[in-house]
Amino acid sequence: MNNETSTCIEETCCSTPANTENVTSEAWVRPHYEIDRNEEAFRLRVYVPGCNKSSVHLTVENDLLTLNATRNDQPDKSWKPLRRELNRSNYRLEVRVPEKVDPSAIGANVEDGILHLTLPIREAEKPRAIEVS
Repeated sequence: MNNETSTCIEETCCSTPANTENVTSEAWVRPHYEIDRNEEAFRLRVYVPGCNKSSVHLTVENDLLTLNATRNDQPDKSWKPLRRELNRSNYRLEVRVPEKVDPSAIGANVEDGILHLTLPIREAEKPRAIEVS
């Protein structure tokens, strides 16, 4: 993350869930993610292979965006695993959302194991031109 982005959106937690209400005893890992921004919004791409729309849960409370995602790509039980390089843990990520973001307008969709989040910047926070009369 570059310095500009890290001052706006910060990772706050990587493996220990703060809210254990819907958490099982299974291991949670921090997914890989990328953050971009333009004048309109921040964009997060979170890599959650093995997850689909119904297994991804997002909440925003105060300035904290929390992602919990459960993998649902269990291996076929009729096969005996000989080697595994893929992590089969579920995912958890918490990031601080800057005040300039409108939390009620956050959008999300999952496609091909990637969660795409759009965090729009409030209109009052966007750069604007001032007409001189």
